[in-house]
Amino acid sequence: MGYRTILAVAPIIVLAALWELLKALTSTEDARLPHTWQVLSYFASEGSTGEGELRLLLTNLGTTIQEAFVGLAIGIVAGGALGILTARYATFGRSIRPLLVLTQTLPVVAIAPALIIWLGHSWVSKAVLAALCSFFPIAVSVARGIEDIPAEARRVFASFGAGRWQVFRSLELPSALTQANAAVHTAAALAVVGAVVAELPAGSTEGMAVLVLSSAQFYNFEPAALWCAAITTAVGGLVTVYLAQAIFTRLAKLALRTSSLPTGDH
Repeated sequence: MGYRTILAVAPIIVLAALWELLKALTSTEDARLPHTWQVLSYFASEGSTGEGELRLLLTNLGTTIQEAFVGLAIGIVAGGALGILTARYATFGRSIRPLLVLTQTLPVVAIAPALIIWLGHSWVSKAVLAALCSFFPIAVSVARGIEDIPAEARRVFASFGAGRWQVFRSLELPSALTQANAAVHTAAALAVVGAVVAELPAGSTEGMAVLVLSSAQFYNFEPAALWCAAITTAVGGLVTVYLAQAIFTRLAKLALRTSSLPTGDH
């Protein structure tokens, strides 16, 4: 077993051991906290419809991840645009920043039902809420990347006669993308949370939130079902975060290759 494999497996083993230790120390009955092997075995069981639980979980997870990715894409574009505008136009930045903060202080669970009623129960409403949750870290990081550029660097570009567009492409864009790349982890995780929350209102028929709610209703009879849904959601969120990071990094590298330094030709 390689070193990287050990590092990947070790946290899972530690969590399972802590789970069992907590259960033993508190003498918690299986109906309230099942054993880890009971949870794992439930993944291989069949539901009342005859469909395998793992297949059911993965099908609904795919729906949630799709909603999260669409919302994240919208959040990155919207957040990036707002970040650029707030950094380059001081007056606009001072007026819009309180509103941006306000969007993050609103309780997402409270506005989700209204958003669902307005946009309907389709994937659109889920993606919009995911975007609402994920755009803020991108906007803040992009604005910071542009605002933190040293004045000396700007003077160098000015001395070469670089225009505003060239300054943006060759100086501001690389700095903004570097900062945004670090924020994609947070934005992707929030997008998954937003997608799950958007699935909570009554009427949703697909997604991990539907399974979580249905499993919670029968927790006393089959507690492993809820834990399987929670674990699947967490793993799906982890995959979303790392996949989004890889895609963004690749696209950022492609964007930076199109950037060019000023030549000094006037």
